[in-house]
Amino acid sequence: MSGLLYEYSILKINITLSEFSQVTKGIIDGPDIDVPIHSVAYDSRLIKDGDNKVFFALNGRFRKGIDFVDDAYNKGIRVFVVSSEDFTKKTDAVFIRVKNTLDALLNLAKWHRNQFDLPIITIAGTHGKTIVKEWLGIMLSEKYRVVKSPKSYNSKLGLALSILELNSASEIAIFEVSLTEIGEGKLFNNLLNP
Repeated sequence: MSGLLYEYSILKINITLSEFSQVTKGIIDGPDIDVPIHSVAYDSRLIKDGDNKVFFALNGRFRKGIDFVDDAYNKGIRVFVVSSEDFTKKTDAVFIRVKNTLDALLNLAKWHRNQFDLPIITIAGTHGKTIVKEWLGIMLSEKYRVVKSPKSYNSKLGLALSILELNSASEIAIFEVSLTEIGEGKLFNNLLNP
């Protein structure tokens, strides 16, 4: 659990561990295995089956993701993205060490976005982003297979998880973004290429 209140997301990709470490700019620490990664977890409470999943030890306002590595491990996760070494390593698990776990997740989302050549609509603003996204999603879904941000997923984490929902059936995507920090507009534009 990272201290953030988002739901579990299923990654719509198939990436090998070696590719994954390159995309996230991480260093692999652990046994020499190359398992395919199909989904991402960041909240250990919501993990039901850890097969082919990677756990991002994200830091929240009140908690450190590293504190939940053991719980994720006990639920079957064997690949972890960490920015700290303050935990007990497991001999049958792989740890990908990065500078910042959220940045690593954003790198993965950008890589995933680049796998698709489809129109992306981005909605930004102070008020009304979610309702406009929902209305637009309803209208466009009459003609296209739409992927859109769930609920109000408009932070960096929420946007990364939303992008990771893109799949081979997607024809158009609608994402909302919340610009709360300096430089986020450029980051989101680079990430989405709307």
